[in-house]
Amino acid sequence: MNEKSFQIPPSALPNTIKPSSFQWLLPEKQAVVTKYYQYNKDTGKYVISVKKSDIPNDAIELISRSLVLIRKAVVWVDFGYNIGSEFGGRHPAIILKNLKDSLVVIPLSSQEPKSMDYNVKVDKVYGYPLMDRWANVTRITQVSLSRVHYQKIGDVKPAILNEISKKMKTCGIA
Repeated sequence: MNEKSFQIPPSALPNTIKPSSFQWLLPEKQAVVTKYYQYNKDTGKYVISVKKSDIPNDAIELISRSLVLIRKAVVWVDFGYNIGSEFGGRHPAIILKNLKDSLVVIPLSSQEPKSMDYNVKVDKVYGYPLMDRWANVTRITQVSLSRVHYQKIGDVKPAILNEISKKMKTCGIA
């Protein structure tokens, strides 16, 4: 598949948007969101008001990049086949940065590491089953958007991102 032809699927769009997330958007992005979402007083959220498949690709791209594929979000990524000690297979990963056609992510593992020298414990991923996970800062990598599975998206609290940044500095990575 040609990387430039990859389109973020409509299924990546959230069904609801919290007002706090909506407020952080620039006015021109809010205008796009309100074309396809309506504020629901009963739920206190913006709720999708059209079929996702009817939303144009440019709007899907804007909404997804502004509200879904953001720093702190956790997505499933297919890291491919591993060679030697490389990280491989399908794993959840925290988005650290959203680039034009790719993401910089740190994969999460459910295996407790022998040493915490390069690892940060992630005790909770909102939207995922409750279990301990670990993020190894030496495994930070850039992945194509075509490797991302959009069906289950969660997030971590900002304190986890701060711990990852601190660990990167103490390990000489940042």
